[in-house]
Amino acid sequence: MKASIANFRVEGLCAAPFTPFDETTHDLALAVVRQQAKLLADTGVRAAFVGGTTGESLSLTLSERKQLTEEWVKVGKEHGITVIVHTGCESLRETQDLGRHAQAVGAAAVGLMPPTFIKPGNLNALVEIIAEAAAASPALPVYYYHIACMTGVDFNMESLLTAIDAKGIPNFRGIKFTDYKISEYMGCIRNFEGRYDMLYGRDEQLLMSLVAGAKGAVGSTYNYMGEIYVELMKHYNAGNIEKAQECQHRALKVIALLGQGARYGSGSVDVGKAVLELRGVPVGPPRLPRAPMSAEGKALLRSDLKKLNFNLADEEPAAKKAKTS
Repeated sequence: MKASIANFRVEGLCAAPFTPFDETTHDLALAVVRQQAKLLADTGVRAAFVGGTTGESLSLTLSERKQLTEEWVKVGKEHGITVIVHTGCESLRETQDLGRHAQAVGAAAVGLMPPTFIKPGNLNALVEIIAEAAAASPALPVYYYHIACMTGVDFNMESLLTAIDAKGIPNFRGIKFTDYKISEYMGCIRNFEGRYDMLYGRDEQLLMSLVAGAKGAVGSTYNYMGEIYVELMKHYNAGNIEKAQECQHRALKVIALLGQGARYGSGSVDVGKAVLELRGVPVGPPRLPRAPMSAEGKALLRSDLKKLNFNLADEEPAAKKAKTS
C-alpha cells in the first residue's frame, strides 16, 4: 500500500450529505451544495461521504452521480471539506466507472456498498467485488460500506478484513461500519492493530463507538447538528463523560423524530431533509419512493424542534436570545 493511502484517515465527523433536488422538477439542484458545505464547515464537520444512502445514490443516474461528485469536489476545496465518493452500483462496471471518475476529478477517497439485488453469495465473492472496484481507482483509498439493513449483505466484518488481508488489495483502507454491533466494530479495530480506518455509521451510538476506539464517524444528522457532536467528541476527549452523555442525549431527542414520518405526513416522508431545510439549506424533496413533507408537516416538525431548542434558520439561538433579553 502506498504511504499516502496507508496514512489516509478520516478523523472527527464526516457528513453523509443529502442530494439537493429542485422543488418542482426534482432535477439536481447543484447550486445548493455550496450552502451544504458551508454549514458543515461552520459547525465543525470536515468531511463528506457523498452519494451514499442519505444521498439517494441508487435513485440517481450515473451522469447525475458524476455531476454531484464534481460539484462536491469543487466546493469541498473552498470550504476545507474532505470528499469521499460513494461509487457502489448494481453493475460492477458502473462502480468501476464511478471510481475512475472520482479519481480523475480529485476526490480524496471512494467507498462502495455491494450489489443489493444479485448479492454476493459468500465472503470470497464480496472480496472479489471490492478488489475489482478498487483496481479502477488505484491512487485512492477505498472503503467498504457495510450497511446490511439496506443491502441485505451481512457478513462478519472481522472475517472480511481477514479475507482482504489474505487477498491483498493495495489501496483498501477500511470500512464505513453502519451497524449496531459494537463488539464486532471494536474487533475490527483492535484485532487488526489499528491498521484499518474504521468509520462508525450510527449517529445514535457515536459515544459508544468512541469508547470502542472510533476516531471518525459518518452520519446523516451531522448535516444539521454537527456542532452537538463536535461538542460531544470534545468532552469525551477531555475525559468529561457526563457532558459527552448530555450531548448524545440531546442528539437522540432529534434522532427520535426521524422515525416519525407518519406524524409529519406518511411513513415514506424524508424527515431528515425537512430538518435541514428548517436549518436554512433548501435541499428540496426526495425522489420516489420517498415522499416530500407537506407545509403542514413542516410546521409541526418546526414546533417539535423548537421544543428541543434546536437552532432553526430564522431564529436566534436560545443562548443569544437570553443575553439580549
